[in-house]
Amino acid sequence: MTRGTAFILAFMVAGLVFLCGLGAWQLERLQWKEGLIARVQKNLQGEPEPVAAVLADAERTRDGINYIPVKLSGEYLAHKPIFEFTTFKGASGWNVYALLEIVEQERFADSEYAVINRGFIPYNERQTFENSVPDSAKIEIVGLLRSPPEQQPSAAFDNELDNRTFYWRDIEAMATVFKEDPKIVAPWYIDLGLPKSGARNGELPIAGTTLINFPNNHLQYAFTWFGLAGTLLLVGGSFLWSRRKKNAA
Repeated sequence: MTRGTAFILAFMVAGLVFLCGLGAWQLERLQWKEGLIARVQKNLQGEPEPVAAVLADAERTRDGINYIPVKLSGEYLAHKPIFEFTTFKGASGWNVYALLEIVEQERFADSEYAVINRGFIPYNERQTFENSVPDSAKIEIVGLLRSPPEQQPSAAFDNELDNRTFYWRDIEAMATVFKEDPKIVAPWYIDLGLPKSGARNGELPIAGTTLINFPNNHLQYAFTWFGLAGTLLLVGGSFLWSRRKKNAA
């Protein structure tokens, strides 16, 4: 075997190991993603549970706390709302946020308050809600438990705290706008309402608008990597075969 042939073989082996490794990793991701989707769907079919009970269940929250139906009792504080730019059914608008003081027996860790996404309003309805505050009577809310992004998404604009306009969900910043210590505001939040619950008699904000979408292209990616490995094997093998025939002539 010539030095050139040995080099080509080594390159092929390294390439095959790398490409097949990526393909196997995508299959592992596929299994994880399918399990996650199944668990979320199972959660959505269950009855809402107290937030504190969900957060205390490590097995229940091993994939995070997103999209778990929960219930929480408390009173809305009389703060002006926070608005987050969003879309719903192709229309631009705002999610309207309020701060809930949690009843003492339902608090978890040091969280005395929770940020609540009350739902969607059309873009031109913001002025109507600028100075509106929800009723302060004790209520029990039902919705989906959510966790905010760990950092600002690359495509998101900077939040405008001075005019209570947000483009991504920064719970600590929201706590500051609500003039509360972020240390006692829960690091999670709740999207009010369950999916497809919709508005009641045209009531705004529209609750239950949470989009639950898990892109699952891992099988396609796995086929791509394994396909590239097969192509490398075929092309490299053909080249070595022709090289061997040429040397033998």
